[in-house]
Amino acid sequence: MNYRSACLFSLIMILHATGAFASGAFDQSRDGYVNNDTCLGCHARQALDWRGSDHARAMQPMTPQTVLGDFNNRSFEDDGLKALFHRDGSRYLITLSEGGNTDTFHAVWTFGVDPLQQYLVEFPNGQLQAFPIAWDVAQKRWFYLQAVDGITPADPLHWRKRFYTANSFCIECHTTGFKLNYSADTQQYHSSAAGHNVNCQACHGPGEAHINWTRSPTSAGNKGWTDRPLADATRSTEVCATCHARRHALAPQRTWAAPLLDDMMPSLLHENLYHPDGQIQEEVFEYGSFVQSRMHEAGVSCIDCHNPHTLKPRAEGNALCVSCHEVGNPRFPTLKAGQYNTPAHHHHPNGSVGSQCVSCHMPATTYMKVDPRRDHRFATPRPDLSITLGTPNACNQCHEKQTPQWALNALQQWFPNGRQTRTDRATTIAAARNTNPEAIDELKAMARDPQQPAIWRATAIDLLAYYGPALLNGITPALQDPSALVRATAAKAFEIQPNDARQKYLPPLLHDPSRAVRLEAARLLAGIDPKTLSEADRSALAQALKEYQTAQTALPDQPEGYNNLGQLAYHQGNSYEAIRRMKQAIAIDPHFIPAYQSLAVLYSQIGANDRAVDILQQALTHALPEQRGDLYYTLGLAYAERAQMKEARAALEQAVTHNPEYAAAHYNLGLVLQQLNEPDAAIKQLQRALAINTDDDRIRYALLQLLMQQKQYGQAQGLLNVLIRRYPNEPALQQMLVEIIQQQPR
Repeated sequence: MNYRSACLFSLIMILHATGAFASGAFDQSRDGYVNNDTCLGCHARQALDWRGSDHARAMQPMTPQTVLGDFNNRSFEDDGLKALFHRDGSRYLITLSEGGNTDTFHAVWTFGVDPLQQYLVEFPNGQLQAFPIAWDVAQKRWFYLQAVDGITPADPLHWRKRFYTANSFCIECHTTGFKLNYSADTQQYHSSAAGHNVNCQACHGPGEAHINWTRSPTSAGNKGWTDRPLADATRSTEVCATCHARRHALAPQRTWAAPLLDDMMPSLLHENLYHPDGQIQEEVFEYGSFVQSRMHEAGVSCIDCHNPHTLKPRAEGNALCVSCHEVGNPRFPTLKAGQYNTPAHHHHPNGSVGSQCVSCHMPATTYMKVDPRRDHRFATPRPDLSITLGTPNACNQCHEKQTPQWALNALQQWFPNGRQTRTDRATTIAAARNTNPEAIDELKAMARDPQQPAIWRATAIDLLAYYGPALLNGITPALQDPSALVRATAAKAFEIQPNDARQKYLPPLLHDPSRAVRLEAARLLAGIDPKTLSEADRSALAQALKEYQTAQTALPDQPEGYNNLGQLAYHQGNSYEAIRRMKQAIAIDPHFIPAYQSLAVLYSQIGANDRAVDILQQALTHALPEQRGDLYYTLGLAYAERAQMKEARAALEQAVTHNPEYAAAHYNLGLVLQQLNEPDAAIKQLQRALAINTDDDRIRYALLQLLMQQKQYGQAQGLLNVLIRRYPNEPALQQMLVEIIQQQPR
């Protein structure tokens, strides 16, 4: 090697070591993936469609051809931030002044192309952060993405913190064959991908075997492909869902063409993610909406409506919908063709916004300030639910100056027998979110109704668990549901059940074909004495626990997995390992409050109450306002364990101040006040707790005892009657009844 070559080689090594060549790690042929140009060279028509798609441009190196934002010394200022977008030769730079500090960041990747383009800036450890100021493509302006003003560098939602780390939360779905490659020891990222965008192999799978087949063709039916799920509607939708779903990982690496619940667990219709009627609320992408729809239940897949290569609808405007709904489709025999693209149905002038099928049946919600996403439930407008539950409706989304009652009146005139006349499951979900006991029977019915989509059945099971262990009979039938989503949710619902119930019902799920189900069963059986299980179940539990432990390493740079491993160690009787793991979680993110709570509970249970108090006080310094109610509640219990009742009272009063509807906090505050010999104040707190949770007999009994002690027999009588009806053979209740009768005037 001559001197010039040696110098060039040394320079390349230096640049590689400093991360300047990091982009090369995002185009690797490995694990059966090949260079995507190989695919495009043979499939010319598909290549032409794909090249201009959002998938093709999901993530691109920063070049004059790919960067849409103005980096020509363009300034921006908002919410205490001052940014200058500029260039140094081929390098795209952002100089940011914030909180009295000024830093310059190197933007190395574009993220998206329409309606906004975001940029990833590189940190020295290989970490890529999504910059919070993005480019509005339509308006040609920079804008601040944060939905909440006043976020400082100390805030857990600040853009330099973990929720903006693109390696962990974003890049996987903007690339093909992504690997995080994070070292917890060095805190370095060496992330890589087979392709720096969503290319052919992201949806069709690794192409090496197929390429080999083309070089030596045989009559094999699959042409070298090991699995072709795109030919099946359900599995095709699951391929899309691997990115187009709100979910959490169940394995460190995706397994191509595996069932969805082997790789990830989709979110249910949780509060703050979805409105009670299933409408999108938070950013949940499309899958959770689509699987609620009658179209999904009938076997429609994403690629029935979308060209999988251009991603665009297969037809423009109403032509897409009427191609099935007016003409009919032999694939969907239950579909009743009718006349829909007419004012007789949509009651708007032809060609107007209101005449478009999507305006009424796919209303949009805007995310990231400029990105409208359409709801994929394909539901009918329900202004009646807007009146009763406060949910949005498509009518008033257009007619903003009108009221929901105005919209309901119009629908009742147009469709006197329409859906707005029917009882809706949204009412049940809304009631259940408030733990209203009147929702229990409806939730049970929804959970066992095979006509309900699986995501609704699973959501019903999830909500039933909030009512306490007594509803075991409403949950156990779901353990045999045909849907893995429902079975996994039913298993998780056993979290509130005692060990004997878990031991009785969960062991068969250790053999379930779905990983999501096995992991939940294993997690909840981890504390069971293995000797009480059959040999086959013991073996299955050991294997499922290994799967569970592996699943917690899916995001080794995030605290959740370490906290889960700590919980597992505790249930297996290893307190030292549990404490170590929970401390790891806190070290990764001091704002991760569940780890403090887990650690405090563990300290209390091993008798280290002083440490429990210390860790909770530490947590309060990092907590967001909405998290403090829970922390003060746990702190109050910790003080009570130490018999420091005045301190317990102060903490529990803070808990109910931060969350006035916190029944458990009111209940425990009542018990503490009773210990402090303040019976009148204690009675008020217990009454408040019972008013919030009218189905909790523990609260009812504590209040009854206190009223009896205070000889307030009139108020006690009503509580006692309820308890005797529920527990007619309880001697203590019968004795109280005798005492009340004796006090009555003769």
